[in-house]
Amino acid sequence: KVFQGLERQQVVFELLPPSESFHAGYFTGTKVRLSLDNAPEVTLAHELAHAYSFSVLGKSSGHEGQLFFTEGLAVWAASKVRSGPDELTFEIWAAALALQGRGSFEDLFLGVGYRTRFDAFEVYPMGFVFVQALEDVGGSAAPICALRKMAEWSERYSEVRTLWTSIFHACDVPLSDVKAAYDARLQGIRRKHDAQIYGGMKPRLYGRVEKVGL
Repeated sequence: KVFQGLERQQVVFELLPPSESFHAGYFTGTKVRLSLDNAPEVTLAHELAHAYSFSVLGKSSGHEGQLFFTEGLAVWAASKVRSGPDELTFEIWAAALALQGRGSFEDLFLGVGYRTRFDAFEVYPMGFVFVQALEDVGGSAAPICALRKMAEWSERYSEVRTLWTSIFHACDVPLSDVKAAYDARLQGIRRKHDAQIYGGMKPRLYGRVEKVGL
């Protein structure tokens, strides 16, 4: 129902072996690899959303303006299957980011520049709140409209903000309204879950190789 109106897709499924049990699942571009542990129906919806997005975007897949949207779309689709702890976790994460001075509406349009400056996983909560805001303003059809227009125009507009401005216009969803809805959602989450946000922010630690050899 989430992707109503799109052509049916044939997707190959493969169960993850025990050696890859640290993954809930992932889409490879040709098949969905899935673990049956920890709410597989939610993971399945998330990865099927990626499969649908990939099939719609086709050659235009990989544009800098797509990552936060496709990850947010996948979280959004999974929340339609089962609303629960995962959805709340992403919302609280997004609100906590905003309190730290990042994850703003404008940050969404930094494209790959965001991933080089901040935590690459932050596109999940930011994208989820963005798709929710898109739905708030344009209804449940708006995210799918955005996906279709992205497929049409990604090659025409290389700059992220220009691409999204065109998408908002084509889907009859004013950019200013989506921004207001995005900010309002973050504020609402902060008011409702302030104890969890202020008490639950923990640093994410990453390592990287700066130099190889002596």
